[in-house]
Amino acid sequence: MTAETPPGICLIGCGWWGAVHALALKRQGRRIRRYYASRNIEHARDFAQRFDGQVFESADDALADPAVDAVVIALPHDLQTDMAERALRAGKHVLIEKPLAVDLSSAERVVRVAKESGRCLAVAEEYRLSPLVQAAQALIREGVIGRVVWVNIAAAGAHRPVQHWKNQRASMGGGVLIDVGVHYIDILRFWLGEPELVWATYPPQLNEQFEGEDSVVAMLRFEGGVVATIALSWSSHRSPSAPHIEVSGELGSVELRFDRPFLLHYAPLPRHHWSHDLKGALPWRVSSRISRFLPKAGKRRVQVRNQDLIGSEALIDDFIEAIATGRAPAVPGVEGLEDLRVVLAAYQAAETGVPITLERALRTSR
Repeated sequence: MTAETPPGICLIGCGWWGAVHALALKRQGRRIRRYYASRNIEHARDFAQRFDGQVFESADDALADPAVDAVVIALPHDLQTDMAERALRAGKHVLIEKPLAVDLSSAERVVRVAKESGRCLAVAEEYRLSPLVQAAQALIREGVIGRVVWVNIAAAGAHRPVQHWKNQRASMGGGVLIDVGVHYIDILRFWLGEPELVWATYPPQLNEQFEGEDSVVAMLRFEGGVVATIALSWSSHRSPSAPHIEVSGELGSVELRFDRPFLLHYAPLPRHHWSHDLKGALPWRVSSRISRFLPKAGKRRVQVRNQDLIGSEALIDDFIEAIATGRAPAVPGVEGLEDLRVVLAAYQAAETGVPITLERALRTSR
C-alpha cells in the first residue's frame, strides 16, 4: 500500500453477516480495492459479483498475496482467532468479528501476536461508533443526567439461525450472551469503565435447537455501585425488536433504540411547571383523578444526524484510517479481550450460581 495505491482489503467469510461488511466495503468505492475469500468458492464469487471485487480461491491465497494489505474476518467464532493469527503473521492488518475468541487464552494469544507483528488488530464492536451510543456518552460525560446509578438493556425476539454452526456450543462459545450480549458489555465498558462484579442466570430453555443458552439475564456492578442489567432472549414469541437501552441518573435519564435517529432525554419538571400549578389549584379529589394524565417528567429529543445507527459503515471507515495512519482503531484487540473476559465471568457466575469479581475470574480462567 502506498499513498497512490488504495489499500487492498479481503473479506474472509462470505456468509450472512459477511454481507453486512461487504456492503460497507462496497460503499467505500475507489477508496479501497476489494477481495473476497470463503470456505465455499461459490459464495466468494457471488460476493464479488454483488459487492464489486475480485475472488481468491482460498484464504491462504489471500494471505500470501502482497496486493492484500488487510483482512476482515467474519467466520464462525471458533475459527476466527486462528485465521487472525495467520493473517497478522503474514503481515496483514485485521478487523475481526466479535467475539475476539471463544476462550481467554486464544484471545490473549492473538492480542500478543498483533503486538509482535506491529499490525492493527481491530474488533468489530461497531456499536461504539454508533452516533446514538456516542451521543449518550456525551450526555453522561457532560453530567446532563448527573451521576449514573442504573443502566437497563433489553433485547428479545424469535431467532432462527440460517447457519447451523450458530446452534452449536463448541463453534459459538456459548449462546446469546457471547453472540449478542458482548456488544452491550462493550457499550457499558465504553460508558462506565470496568465492572467490579458480574452475575448471570439462565431462564428455562425454550428452544432446544440451541446448545448454548437461548436467554440470559446478567447484572454488572461498576465503581460507585452503578448497576447494569442485560436481559436477552432468542426465544421470544414476537418479532425481534431493536435493543432498548435506558441510562438513569440522579438528574434524569436517557433512552435509546437502534431503530430511530434520536435519544430521549427525561428530566424532572421544574417547580414552576404548569402541571404543578394546576394540581395546586384543584381540589384534592379532582387532582388525584387527573394526575395520571399530567406529565411526570420533561422529555426532549436529542437528534443524531448520522443515519449509520449501529455504526457498520463507521467501523470500516475507522479501520481504513487506522491502517493508513498507524493510529489505534476505535476498538483494538485489547478491548475485545476485556469484553470477552466479562462474558466468560458471566458464564462462570451462571454455572456457580454466585456473583464473581473480575479478579476472581482472572485467577480461575487460567
